[in-house]
Amino acid sequence: DRSNYTYLKFIDFHQLLSSYLATGREEVRLRKVEMCSVVMRNITKLESLAERNGDIEEIKKAVKRLKDTSVIPLLGKFKTMVLDLGEKLNKSVFYEVKGNEISMNKDSFHILQDAFVHVLRNSIDHGIETPEERVKNGKSSKGKIEVICLDESDEELKIIIRDDGRGIDLEKISKKAVDLGIFTKEKLESMTQEEIFNIIFLPTFSQRESVDELSGRGVGMDIVKRNIDRIGGNVKVSSEKGKGTKITLIFKPGAPGA
Repeated sequence: DRSNYTYLKFIDFHQLLSSYLATGREEVRLRKVEMCSVVMRNITKLESLAERNGDIEEIKKAVKRLKDTSVIPLLGKFKTMVLDLGEKLNKSVFYEVKGNEISMNKDSFHILQDAFVHVLRNSIDHGIETPEERVKNGKSSKGKIEVICLDESDEELKIIIRDDGRGIDLEKISKKAVDLGIFTKEKLESMTQEEIFNIIFLPTFSQRESVDELSGRGVGMDIVKRNIDRIGGNVKVSSEKGKGTKITLIFKPGAPGA
């Protein structure tokens, strides 16, 4: 019904504007403005669905998306954590969030946020080298962590966390996996590079005492995998020794977060 749809739009904008005008705190006011693009994009999609076929289930999904939160501004707030942790570890790190203006429901974001923190910490702690080590290897003294948000389709979102650190040492992963009794040498020889990288997500491998000496990451990565699984997503890792590591989080925007 067109009148009901118009009413939905009115309520959404009324709540948005009321919450913006009701507070004088600059940070909160900016957050409300950032939400405008999310609301407008989802309203446009809702209007398209209503006019095209009137599919009630699709319309219900679109209505839920009106409550989505904008992801890029929230991920950008981790800059302080990155700088503080880098300073504690005597590392200089540049942090940047860019890409498409993606959005997701709040419950899913809270789960994603926990996984995101683990990936960032591992990148700074195990991936990014000290300024001295970087200069010695012909790199800039300042490490880089880029977060790239992509919405390549309505059904799939991607968040890529990419650093220019020391990368993951496949040989060390393989040796540790054998030492821990996770895989035999024969089994490892038949595994692809991607399968060996994925060993870092196994709970038996992901404990601190198992991975502290690795060139790369590992600590708590089983938590990353578990959290992304909870929102119906997937994790992919690729790395080049001495050049850096890329962790890709893939998930559905409307996942229930349970």
